[in-house]
Amino acid sequence: MMVNVRAEYPEDYKEIYIDPNIIHIMSQEKKENKEYPEEKLESEEIFMESCPNKQVEIVALASGAVVKIPALLAVLKVQINLESLIELSEPIFHIKEIKKKVNISQCILMQDTEVLFIRGFIRKDISYYTKVNSGYTGAFGEVQTLTINIPFKCTTLVKYNIMEPDKTVKSTIKEFVCIKDKNILDEDISESVKIVYEDLVSINQDTNEYYNEPIYCEIVSSKIIENESLIVNTEVINQEQRIHGIKCDGILYITIRILQNRLITIPAISSGQELTILPKL
Repeated sequence: MMVNVRAEYPEDYKEIYIDPNIIHIMSQEKKENKEYPEEKLESEEIFMESCPNKQVEIVALASGAVVKIPALLAVLKVQINLESLIELSEPIFHIKEIKKKVNISQCILMQDTEVLFIRGFIRKDISYYTKVNSGYTGAFGEVQTLTINIPFKCTTLVKYNIMEPDKTVKSTIKEFVCIKDKNILDEDISESVKIVYEDLVSINQDTNEYYNEPIYCEIVSSKIIENESLIVNTEVINQEQRIHGIKCDGILYITIRILQNRLITIPAISSGQELTILPKL
């Protein structure tokens, strides 16, 4: 799956760096303080008061019960191959860091097919430096943040390795016909009289509709292994390179639980109707 992304740039705070290997970040507050050295930055430390708490006894049903709770049907790890190309609208000077977050927007299991549909995107927050001008002592620029969503989608077959789901009960519709007047069929009717079928019989329906418990997903964890290659210009001016894009190749692992609400019997744990759990001292 190859995805091309066009990047746009929001503005952020200023930054200055003298040595290419050492980057100094200067926030707006520090700049104002540099212009007016006599002013000092004030800070206030606030301590929150600790509130006491106590344990409460629990009274629970101990004679057994039938409950409706999620039952685990299967656990699987899905592998999704990723390939994307991020094209930058403006060349950048240096990439500071890239943060990634996996978002699952769809995880649907088609019942009676055992096919799982997965759809989502990887949110990438890229912090980078842009060069404004350079001098004898170093280069001056800005730090900015770029947010990009890399979409992905796939289907996979599900094997129920824990328990099978409930069988799907399909809705049914049955029709039966009743004669309104039996004698009308035995009488002589002239050809000039038009007989309407609905006048002779009545149609009845027997409709049964079943509401089956759906099978749903629960995302447990995700893992990204990715190789990011910077695309730079071939011409190097003053021993400086500009980044025009990022090519990403990687693998996304998603661990998923497949669940379904089921009626489950909980056996009794004592002879009494209720069980009291006292707090620990």
